[in-house]
Amino acid sequence: MQDAGKSHGKGCASQGFDRHGQRRAGRLARDRPVLHPLKRERANMAAPFFPVREILFDLRSPQCLSGISIGLVISLMVVVIEISFAAMIFSGPLEAHAQRGMGLTLTGTLILVAVTSLFSGFRPVVNISQDAPTAIFAGAAAGIAAVMGAGHTHEAFITVVAALALSTLATALLFLLAGRFRLAEYARFMPYPVVAGFLAGTGWLLTKGSLEVMTGLSLHWNSLPRLLDSQVALLWLPGAAYAAALLACLRRWSHFLILPGSMAAAFVLCHGALLLFGLDMAAAREMGFFFATFSAGSVWPAFSPADLSQVQWSAVLSHLPTLAIIPFISLLGLLLNTGGMELASRRDLDLNKELLVNGGGNALAALAGAPAGYSALSLSMLGFKTGADTRIVGLTVTAVMSVTIVFG
Repeated sequence: MQDAGKSHGKGCASQGFDRHGQRRAGRLARDRPVLHPLKRERANMAAPFFPVREILFDLRSPQCLSGISIGLVISLMVVVIEISFAAMIFSGPLEAHAQRGMGLTLTGTLILVAVTSLFSGFRPVVNISQDAPTAIFAGAAAGIAAVMGAGHTHEAFITVVAALALSTLATALLFLLAGRFRLAEYARFMPYPVVAGFLAGTGWLLTKGSLEVMTGLSLHWNSLPRLLDSQVALLWLPGAAYAAALLACLRRWSHFLILPGSMAAAFVLCHGALLLFGLDMAAAREMGFFFATFSAGSVWPAFSPADLSQVQWSAVLSHLPTLAIIPFISLLGLLLNTGGMELASRRDLDLNKELLVNGGGNALAALAGAPAGYSALSLSMLGFKTGADTRIVGLTVTAVMSVTIVFG
């Protein structure tokens, strides 16, 4: 009995009780971390209701206003980014379908950000159609349009959409397989030269694509001298100046408002310059500074199921090697961005879960003919850095994307 009593006493002591069975309020209680009421409430939420209860709680908390505010700022940036991606893909012979392309990129981002906002382990995550897969696919789109000829622009558009959906579906499958078999841990074995080459190659493709969008030229060795023509230089020099100024600011400061603030400043300076030189919108559009006039109204649906009968699968298959690169580039980009979010937020994220969530989002985006996407590091950290650590950020972006798609 004495041994049992000693054992009972030791057991109670190890669980925070004294030998009389009373709770000990000493060192263990003092050392226990004290959670903020908001975090304690979130931690006590039952898993079956996740994430509904969490979102409903945030809607009644101070997080709501900050989440909506930063979500609106991010939404404006995302709209600009996705429109530029559509212009990059649907350029040259496909320029007439740029508005429909915007419907694809915006719809894809709506789906991606909605899925990840609900199920990602990082609450303020923002998932969008990304630059790396877009830059790679733009080359394939130009090749498909060239093969099909200028007289078949509608068929070329539908074929490009089919290729886009195929690459996004392949990306979704790779994400899901990597997450299912827990392959994210092997990312640490990726050699630095491979990662550096990926970043450098993506940067070059984005630079080339942006110059082609600004000038309307197809860049190759023979067309490079044309960049120095006065009329052509007038089209790309403002964009290059903005890029240089943004790069200088980002190297000097690391404030989260630099990117949205620079966009607003560039918008004001651009229209101020038009007023200074006495140019109206029609004249500036004629010179190539703005997109051609778009039809009013919704940008979705961009295509119908009946259009799929016009897909030229031979043109898609001829660019299959390029399309096959996109899933692996997207996988590397997702792992790099998720690792960046871990470092910046000092939180541990389940990479395999993030792969599954992003895979599900891409599978749905593929049905809409949208480009592949994954979590965006800079946009996701905006909410976290401003204290809006809530899923309301992504849900606000989803709502703004919906309004933009419906009303144009």
